[in-house]
Amino acid sequence: QGESLSEKCALIATDEFLADHDDALTSLHNQYGLITMPRWSTSNLLRCAQSLYQLYHDADRLGITQIFIQKLPHADKGVGYAIMNRVWRSAEVQ
Repeated sequence: QGESLSEKCALIATDEFLADHDDALTSLHNQYGLITMPRWSTSNLLRCAQSLYQLYHDADRLGITQIFIQKLPHADKGVGYAIMNRVWRSAEVQ
């Protein structure tokens, strides 16, 4: 029973995550049109923080209505926490 995504979806994730899951993500792209939005790296959380709003802007420009975001490492402290806190605050809870 495969669920279908009725909205245009994107995944914001680290380059490492995307590389590790390339086959599955290609399948999701082919099946549902999932767009992957790299620019993050676990080795540079500051860059992740700096690019978050640009990624949101890019998603808006592409007409994406639903965004999935990888939970970053160290989400309980420091820059990782700050990024995930901003993500949680910007999420629309349904």
